[in-house]
Amino acid sequence: MADQIRQIPLVGKIPMIIFLLLLAIALIATFMMGRHNVPRFLGALGMASALGLLIFLVMEVWWNPFPDSTPHQTYLLIFLGLIPTFALITMSGHRLAYFGLALVAWLGTLGLINQIFYLYPVIGSLHQEVAAEQMDYETFASTTSAPRGAIVTLDWEATVSEFPHRPAVAYVPPAYFTSDVKLPVLVLLAGNPGAPEDWFGLGDLPATLDEYQRTHHGLAPIVVSVDGTGTRTQNPLCIDGPLGKVNTWLAVDVPAGIAAHFRVNPDQSTWTIGGLSYGGTCSLQIVTNNPSSYGAFLNFSGQKEPTIGSHKATVREFFGGSESAFAAVDPAHLLQKNKYPHLRGAFVAGRGDLASLSALKHLHKLSKEAEIDATLNTLPGSHSYQVWRAALKQHLPLAARAIDAQTTDARDIETRGFDFKRADTGGIDANRLDAKGLDTGGIHTNSLNTNRTNSNGLNSNRIDASGLYASGLYASGVETRANETSEEK
Repeated sequence: MADQIRQIPLVGKIPMIIFLLLLAIALIATFMMGRHNVPRFLGALGMASALGLLIFLVMEVWWNPFPDSTPHQTYLLIFLGLIPTFALITMSGHRLAYFGLALVAWLGTLGLINQIFYLYPVIGSLHQEVAAEQMDYETFASTTSAPRGAIVTLDWEATVSEFPHRPAVAYVPPAYFTSDVKLPVLVLLAGNPGAPEDWFGLGDLPATLDEYQRTHHGLAPIVVSVDGTGTRTQNPLCIDGPLGKVNTWLAVDVPAGIAAHFRVNPDQSTWTIGGLSYGGTCSLQIVTNNPSSYGAFLNFSGQKEPTIGSHKATVREFFGGSESAFAAVDPAHLLQKNKYPHLRGAFVAGRGDLASLSALKHLHKLSKEAEIDATLNTLPGSHSYQVWRAALKQHLPLAARAIDAQTTDARDIETRGFDFKRADTGGIDANRLDAKGLDTGGIHTNSLNTNRTNSNGLNSNRIDASGLYASGLYASGVETRANETSEEK
């Protein structure tokens, strides 16, 4: 019964109708009761209008702290929720009734705002049950077993950048404690506003990784969500600029700190950096400005360029008005100037997120021209966690591409119907496999390819490998198109 309650949806058509009705009932009842004292009710309406307008001006005009504009219907919903609230303050009598109406109005308002941002898809997401053990780094250092993995809070000095940052949160899979495998790393960045723990809460990262490791013999990348802004609302543009050396922090101090605290694959070309919105933009900035820092990137709903809202303001405030200084760090300019044949990447946007979709289509085109092995995918949704949760789940195999297949005995490999004699899965035919090496103790190749030669990863048109995973066949990672709703090569 408890599990059924936790799965009750908070988003979708039926929940939206329910929240609309709650808000409408509260507003109608407030207006009906307000007829008995029109001057006071008009005062409540005026105060709600003034505060709603003030919030809009602060967030969108004066302060404008976020690179992405907040959907304007959010401000309308806040204004509507404020009406019963101020009626409770200004109206005389019926205090308990006005209090109840204010609560109902805000329940409807917050429920409808949740429809926009998809923060809590089901009731259970309001308080997540986490299978992995949660601990600080001191406890982790003495831990010898974690059957469902560990979630570790830790921090380290920004030795080179001196960037003031918040503690990181890491997921360590069960295999870390039971084998000598040196796992690759996935560094994740939140959006703006955002914090490192957002991926572990709103992003539902623990459940995604728990599902992944359970179907991969306890193996998964070590995932570390780090601070890319300094505070929840600050926008340092992911550069070495007036608000701190974020570029150096993410390209130098973060890899050094992770390597010092965990047993990881020392080859940073096997590492991946990714993020949502601001974090997606930042990830592309890091790999184009520092090509040796990571071998792959995940850009979920990023912007077309580093921005604080407008190009003119960005160049003026962060680059002293110099367009050439801006171009020197802007990924779009760097992609036209340099080649990055060693990089892999994935761009993902919601079909309803027109701004990000347009930006990522352009950046994907430039990436392909710069010889990056990049994909472009679209998913149902807009600029919300509906897209970002699904995008991370879909592209974990890219981050896991370098887990060494030679450490896995072929007898333990999940095949889900894979036939070693013929090897035909999703169009993969053994007669067309171009392999430099096949080992009966596991499958390890320098290149398995149907259409072209590549390395490290897998998708349905390419089998790359330092390992292989296709519908359950693990080697070092697989990027398949089975769950992708749209992909452009």
